[in-house]
Amino acid sequence: MNSNLAFRRPSGIDKAILDDCAAQARVLNDAGRYRDVLDRFGPYAERALKAGHAGLLHQLGAAGSVIPDTGAHDQALSFLNTAVSTLHPERDAAQLSLVLADLALLYLICGEPDAARHTYARAQVAAGSDPLSTARLNRMCTQFTSPREATQRLLAMAERTERTGMTGMDEPEGPQNSRERACTQNNLGVSLRRNQEAGRSRRWLSKALQAFRERGGDCADVPLNNLGCLDADQSRFDSADELFHRAEAQIGDCSAAILVESNRAGILFAREKYDECRARLEKLLPRARRTGDKLYTTIVEQNLARALVVQREPQAALDLLERVVEVPLLADDPLFQQARAALQENARHQRTRSANEVQPFPALPEARLYWPWIFASIEIL
Repeated sequence: MNSNLAFRRPSGIDKAILDDCAAQARVLNDAGRYRDVLDRFGPYAERALKAGHAGLLHQLGAAGSVIPDTGAHDQALSFLNTAVSTLHPERDAAQLSLVLADLALLYLICGEPDAARHTYARAQVAAGSDPLSTARLNRMCTQFTSPREATQRLLAMAERTERTGMTGMDEPEGPQNSRERACTQNNLGVSLRRNQEAGRSRRWLSKALQAFRERGGDCADVPLNNLGCLDADQSRFDSADELFHRAEAQIGDCSAAILVESNRAGILFAREKYDECRARLEKLLPRARRTGDKLYTTIVEQNLARALVVQREPQAALDLLERVVEVPLLADDPLFQQARAALQENARHQRTRSANEVQPFPALPEARLYWPWIFASIEIL
């Protein structure tokens, strides 16, 4: 949408109505009721677009960005870009930064990493010294900085929060700051797992779960999934399955539910229930593709390929594995690429020498997070 479009300022009864809609939508967004936001306030979207009401447009865009539906994503891009164009870079700097952060996230989901990086940089400029905006951008840093730098930045924020009871900036704890604290702890736990520091990862994820339990609302059960991943890494599959099941029951309409379902399929794989595992993934893959989220789609495709190799359908596995990985987070990860190449080699070997068993996976102990299954953590961006 053209960022140079000029919108008239809402006034009188229109402004009062749209302000009230935006406030209600914010409450529903915070409770994780994203579909309710679109269903209830979608009829006001046209009015908000015409009036350039940034508050309601932001809430509609934020809800649409996490609904597993590319149509909702397209609509969310329109809402968020329009909201950006109506906000003044100085007078509305803090709100502009938050809208740009959601827009950067949506560009990532839609497979546009260059636009995401550019928008994230704009959000950092707009944030200035605003504590809430800065905290939000810092917990998103895993997508825009190296794993080591991201872990260091998140750890510094989380430790300061523990010492001071603040968000890592200079504001006392409040409902919104409490959420930022929990989100930071969750993302730090994910980053530490990525760095193979399971003990420290579990500590911070447990803190995040407790913090979310105290405040409720959206994302409260995301750490359950991530703790389940740690148990799965250590072959504690009964415990992992229980955690995934609890997370799946609560995460609901959010697109992250796709990852939880893929993780539950991994438990079936570990228990050698290959038919059930494959059936679940084959049902899940079209949903993942419809989201337009290339990360989720690649994870489900690779896990399905693993199941197909075990079931001696190498060509079907290769059809999935020979797709180009378009996700920078995976395409630039050497461990993921080594694991993927070894899986392809197993499938080729099976196809050409079908009388033989699948060859053992090459010795890559550090790739255990990717083999034989990608148990996917969830970050709160």
